[in-house]
Amino acid sequence: MVGATPGQTTLAMAAYSFGQFVGSPLWGKISDKHGRRPVLIWSLAGAILSYVVMAHATDIWTLGFARLFGGLMAGNIAAAFAYVGDVTTDAERPKAMGMIGAAFGLGFIFGPAIGGLLAGKNPDANDFLIIGYASAALTAVAAVAAWVMLPESLTPERRGAAREGPKVSAGSVLAAKPAVWALMLLTMLMIGSASLMETSFAFSAHELLGWGPQQVGLAFAGVGLISTALQGGAAGPLAKRFSSPALAIAGIVVYAAGLLTLTVPATVSSPSRLNTTTD
Repeated sequence: MVGATPGQTTLAMAAYSFGQFVGSPLWGKISDKHGRRPVLIWSLAGAILSYVVMAHATDIWTLGFARLFGGLMAGNIAAAFAYVGDVTTDAERPKAMGMIGAAFGLGFIFGPAIGGLLAGKNPDANDFLIIGYASAALTAVAAVAAWVMLPESLTPERRGAAREGPKVSAGSVLAAKPAVWALMLLTMLMIGSASLMETSFAFSAHELLGWGPQQVGLAFAGVGLISTALQGGAAGPLAKRFSSPALAIAGIVVYAAGLLTLTVPATVSSPSRLNTTTD
């Protein structure tokens, strides 16, 4: 549709993650100063605009800009987590954060499934236009819900107390707790590997399996279903029985094994592809 190579397309998609990386600390600081509610509403409005621009993209530069801008708006996750921290007690916070994680999982189920069903097996430019506007419509619903249902969690009094309280910099936290460095590195590697798979999976699935957007979307919905089931049902009992480091290591090993299984279709199909090329 935009006349780009797979490599160019994956770079355009990666712009979203870069935008989110840059936007998260910025939105967090703005929400500390002006409140969580306006940040959430305005960032969702910006996301709507990014989806509309993406829907009408006819070249890779426009697509990349739309994804970069969308990622900047998605940095509002920092304000969302801060909102949860504002309205929960220390005892309630872990459960509330878990519910937010489960919501991400549900989004990862329904989002790819709806997108795949809308695109069909052989998409064209009109299908992509529909997907862009469907994404914008869902985001608009979220923006209206934030406007109607979310009161401001950071009152002026609490903002004043935060300004007068001791300042804690990210550098001081990292210096005091070296384990945070390890956690950051681990998170970066895990998210990076997931993004690498997600951005290239559609191209590989099409070439090796003949899959279209519909099948790819349903496959990602299956991943989201498993993730939600583990976060919502299995994580609690497993955490009570095993230590956190043991669970983390086991999760990484199973995750790596799952990624390795993605190489099986390529290994199986390679001989036939070579024979076809030779003939």
